[in-house]
Amino acid sequence: MTDPAVQRLEIELAEIEKKLSDLDLYQDYKALKRIIRRLRSRDDDERPLGSRDDDERLLGRDEAMPMTSTAGNPATMKNAVVEVLKGRASPMATKDIYDWISDHGVEVPGENPTNNLSAHMSRDPRFLSWGRAGWTLTSAIDPDLTEVQGIAADFLASLDDEARQPLLHSISEGRGLTSELDGELLRFARQRMGRHLVNEEKRSLREKIVADGSARERGEGGEA
Repeated sequence: MTDPAVQRLEIELAEIEKKLSDLDLYQDYKALKRIIRRLRSRDDDERPLGSRDDDERLLGRDEAMPMTSTAGNPATMKNAVVEVLKGRASPMATKDIYDWISDHGVEVPGENPTNNLSAHMSRDPRFLSWGRAGWTLTSAIDPDLTEVQGIAADFLASLDDEARQPLLHSISEGRGLTSELDGELLRFARQRMGRHLVNEEKRSLREKIVADGSARERGEGGEA
């Protein structure tokens, strides 16, 4: 379990990083770092540097220019993201992740590379989305099954009779949740927890819904 004091400090650090990313001076600082890195590696780069076009690109005016030969490699992108997020308990914004891997020579292709990076991460179980707050590694999260149990009960209580009765009937017949209700359940839980659920939490949540629904249907859990 992450030390609460460390988690608070990481959240504060993330807020400072976000404020810095909005400053023109900070963007110039990162651009100059990219130029220095390229100049230091010029002996390994066959393309001559120093032209006006090169300076424009290195200053970020042409973000599509490959910094290394790893351009467009999804595995390389995601492995780089893993390195960024290692040891972090608080979420990091997608733009900050993109800036970091870009500064370290990993290009993300596409007209909107930040969105492209987010799409790749959303399909990789190693990453856990916290919505607008950003991402952590899934492995950094200790499943909170106690809270999930309470969320299941609250979700059932939030349903009106029109929605609850078909759910209980479906559960009683062994069909479980419909895909529509399952989506509503996960959205409900995501709003309560402030992040997407890890697989263990999803499984526990669904099992709790079925168990509570079965009890209600049998009249053991109160009136439906």
